[in-house]
Amino acid sequence: MREPAESQEQRLTLGFAAQLIFVLGALAILGSYLGVRRYTNENPRFCESCHEMAPEVGMWLESEHRDINCQACHHATVEEGLEILWVYLLGEMPDIRHAEVSVQSCAGCHASHDRRWSEVANSAGHRAHQTAEGLNCTDCHGGQMHFGQPAREICVSCHEGKDAGAAHEPSHCLACHNYLSTEENLLPRPRDCMRCHAKQDLPIRMPATAPMHFVCSGCHEPHADGRIAPCEDCHRSVELCGLHDHSDHQVCGDCHEPHDWSSKRRHCFECHTDLHSHHPERKCVDCHGFEEEACEEESEP
Repeated sequence: MREPAESQEQRLTLGFAAQLIFVLGALAILGSYLGVRRYTNENPRFCESCHEMAPEVGMWLESEHRDINCQACHHATVEEGLEILWVYLLGEMPDIRHAEVSVQSCAGCHASHDRRWSEVANSAGHRAHQTAEGLNCTDCHGGQMHFGQPAREICVSCHEGKDAGAAHEPSHCLACHNYLSTEENLLPRPRDCMRCHAKQDLPIRMPATAPMHFVCSGCHEPHADGRIAPCEDCHRSVELCGLHDHSDHQVCGDCHEPHDWSSKRRHCFECHTDLHSHHPERKCVDCHGFEEEACEEESEP
């Protein structure tokens, strides 16, 4: 017996409705899953739900990474994510180490040649620490990742005895040692010292005719309290002969100005006050032997 047309239509309608409900339910479940996945994998508020009062969020909000989602650097495994979610749903605080930052996370931006990020792959700092020493980014940046640059204490933990001296105490190591420099090494160049001193209204004047055109650390010990290397470390002969051997000529800085070092008549007049008119057209050293030639003359038979 043929099924009435009305019943057949009702059955088709119910079947269509069931299929529609199934599809809508599947879409709702998929949408919820994608929403939860997006929330947990991309939204910093998911991290803040546990780290709300922790210092990490505060540091992140003040850091150079504040526009980068936590999950862009912190990648939790599926197992970690499920465990954290389960503990969180139970109303407890997750107490497991999770979402550690990998080298790949750092390289994804800082070795990508993307102009939006500082490129470290070919920098002097990267060669010295990662290539030569085999260190990972987190070995230095781990404790201060949200601040970008590591604390000075991190540097000193390896470079023992290289903490800044009194003159440079307020400065971070990276103020002098440019990690992103493309130079051969991390040693500061004279221009680096001059630029920093100029910003602090302590300009360094280096005359073009000055003989000391080498790195500042050749004379200045930046990690000591203002110590300057003895001049005789290089000028070994000047203390042995000529007028440099005179008891009143033992302190180099009394006659030689820093960074210039050529002695002027005014330096002589500070002691020889009665000789202002003595051959005013000449330099004192033209007649009075201070130069190394005087040592050579004394050594001649």
